[in-house]
Amino acid sequence: MKILCVHQGFELYGSDRSFISSVKLLRDNYPNADIDILLPKEGAIITELQALDVSIQIVDLGIVKSKDVKRPLQGLWKTLQKTRQAVRFSKGYDLVYINTVVVVDFILASRFIPSATVVHIREIPSAGLVKFVFSLILLFSKAVLIFNSESTRKAFMLISNKRTYRVLNGVKGFESPQEHFTPKNDALKLLLIGRINTWKGHSLLTESLGLLSERKAQLSVRYVGDVFEGNEDLKHTLVEQIASLDLQDTIQLYPFSQSPQEHYLWSDVVVVPSTKPEPFGRVAIEGMSLGKPVLAANHGGLSEIVDHEKNGLLFKPGDVSDLTTKLHYMLDNRSQLIAMGYDAKKTFHEKFTLDVYAKNFLSIFATLDLEADQ
Repeated sequence: MKILCVHQGFELYGSDRSFISSVKLLRDNYPNADIDILLPKEGAIITELQALDVSIQIVDLGIVKSKDVKRPLQGLWKTLQKTRQAVRFSKGYDLVYINTVVVVDFILASRFIPSATVVHIREIPSAGLVKFVFSLILLFSKAVLIFNSESTRKAFMLISNKRTYRVLNGVKGFESPQEHFTPKNDALKLLLIGRINTWKGHSLLTESLGLLSERKAQLSVRYVGDVFEGNEDLKHTLVEQIASLDLQDTIQLYPFSQSPQEHYLWSDVVVVPSTKPEPFGRVAIEGMSLGKPVLAANHGGLSEIVDHEKNGLLFKPGDVSDLTTKLHYMLDNRSQLIAMGYDAKKTFHEKFTLDVYAKNFLSIFATLDLEADQ
């Protein structure tokens, strides 16, 4: 067999790690297959992929970016050119696996090639027009569609007649030799892991912590992540907000970590305060693997991960008052947080391990009439 895997990223953030997991499963399921990987740039992901006995090529992919939306005619012409290139690349493969919906050239190319094509969709488009355009592209394609949550699937239109599946992400998770929770008389440790951007919720959580100024001595907070190149102003704005609320001793900023286990182990609660719906919420299940309760915005995939008052707490998205109320509750109910942590770990093992993910993911490929790899 010949398998082509196309990915829009090159680092080791959530979608990158999920792509690595998928490629590993394809390698394990088709051990003698030739697997080729197309990436847009060199980056940290390459080392992880090389261990899977694959061939990697750097290609100028037709990835949709915000500037393409702002210049539709230019974007359309670029997409058409890239689609012709994608058709040439895709010929000769038995299976083409495309990670995320923004790789539109290969999704469109699926209409013109005989290969079985699977698109793994991990985004929720925010703007109505963008959502409509991506839905049209998926409708035009010949691909089988995998969505990483029901919320992601519901975000797209016009696809009712397509073959679609929901497969919740799975992760290896982390292990600790012992259960850990901060003693009641120590500061409660909150962890936010995510790229600093306009919607991951750093500003919202910072504002909420400012409203807890009389209790900030009872809190210790870490923000782990950085900005895209060119968006350094977002980090400067966040630093200024922290200073204006006199939270420099409460909130510590850490750079992106390829191995964030130490941060999860340090924490008592993982916070995912995204102001736009998360398609899934990988950080939440990584924290759950170590028995950490999750405080999350109640929308997107997070609503399918967090069971309110069982393995964590949900708050009204974008509502600083409700978020502050939930933080007060956590400060005042340490023993309940411990119980939530045990339930979080149980939830992880029942729903979000790699074994569960592998079973659900590979069952889809069994329906594609691919010849067994000999």
